[in-house]
Amino acid sequence: MKSNYGTEFYNKVVNGATVQILDAEQRWDLDSLHVTIHALPAGQTLTIGYGPNADSPMVAQFKEVFDADFRLPSAGVSNPDQLPLNAVVSGGSTTFADIEVGVHRVKNDNLVWLKQPTPGFGARSSAGSLIFGNKLYVAGGVGATDFDDVWNTSDGLTWNQNAVSGAWDARENFGFLNFAGKMWVIGGFNSANNAYYNDVWSSVDGDTWVQESPSAGFTARAWFGACVAFGKIWIIGGWDGSTSLNDVWSSADGVTWTLVKANAEFEARDSFNANYFQGKIFIGGGENSSGDTLPNVWSSKDGEQWVEAIPNSDAAKKRDYASVVFHQNQNGKLFFLGGYNGTNDVNEIQGTVDGGNWSAEATPSWSARVDSTASVFNGSIYLIGGNDGNATNDVYRTAVPVI
Repeated sequence: MKSNYGTEFYNKVVNGATVQILDAEQRWDLDSLHVTIHALPAGQTLTIGYGPNADSPMVAQFKEVFDADFRLPSAGVSNPDQLPLNAVVSGGSTTFADIEVGVHRVKNDNLVWLKQPTPGFGARSSAGSLIFGNKLYVAGGVGATDFDDVWNTSDGLTWNQNAVSGAWDARENFGFLNFAGKMWVIGGFNSANNAYYNDVWSSVDGDTWVQESPSAGFTARAWFGACVAFGKIWIIGGWDGSTSLNDVWSSADGVTWTLVKANAEFEARDSFNANYFQGKIFIGGGENSSGDTLPNVWSSKDGEQWVEAIPNSDAAKKRDYASVVFHQNQNGKLFFLGGYNGTNDVNEIQGTVDGGNWSAEATPSWSARVDSTASVFNGSIYLIGGNDGNATNDVYRTAVPVI
């Protein structure tokens, strides 16, 4: 925990009134309260807790003059309904009580996850997500069947389906990127047809899609790494239906593709992610053609020359994970979320500030799963869908930290 205390005081709490001490978004930063009761008329009670009556659940109650700190253990997780922390004076006369409640907030470096309302789209894994035009988009994936739909939300709560027309075939494990003022769908796999793709589509609104290339220069593939870096789209490795790959391709316009490297320094792999972070492209984990889960992380400053950032790490030994770059308490980190570690599906989160040194976050509230998608939206990490034994459409986000 990092010490970063701030205090807010509320005076003259009125009988029967509810005074908010800390809003729901900030409650997880709560370390302790300082309560000073200068006067509390006979028969009155000061209750501090969650919800409008401070009793759902109640965390403390006072009936006499009091002046001290008291700690709130597990304050961030004892509020399942995500309600603000309130103070209420009740009972006795209507005479004013004279009360100060000071909030001691402490910065918590661990990610704190909040479950969002169930969205309207069907349960799915291996979908794509991105931020475009101040909205969070989710597209494609696989559940009972492969999907070719597109959904968006402007607040993370209410999801709207785009009226997709002239669009790409249903697919999973594809590239879904924001580049040059457009959304891009690249490659992927359709399980019903056992079809691999190397087509490229773009859209400026999520409704109308234009086929930029029916067959890009790279071979048809899925489960590849895709990112935007150095002013280009990058497609790295993947699975072509018979073998894992370690080639590297780029495009400055999404139409013309250049083979940057036919056989990169890293072992051929699929089922991994590529992220632009700290001025480099990072790839980590994945699996090889033999089905071995790989434990290493590689990086490149130009997409052509690759350096092993960490050769052997249980933290990086993942495949089918979600990944995201997130500025947590103003510190940029690359996170791997969930995935399969070679033995089990996990719900662990590993983070790094440099690609070489990794540390585990606190165990999140979402279940162990593979093939989720993640994006940073409105200051939160959103983890969407995945497969925890079955395809799911649940959505979790991190609480927005108070800086």
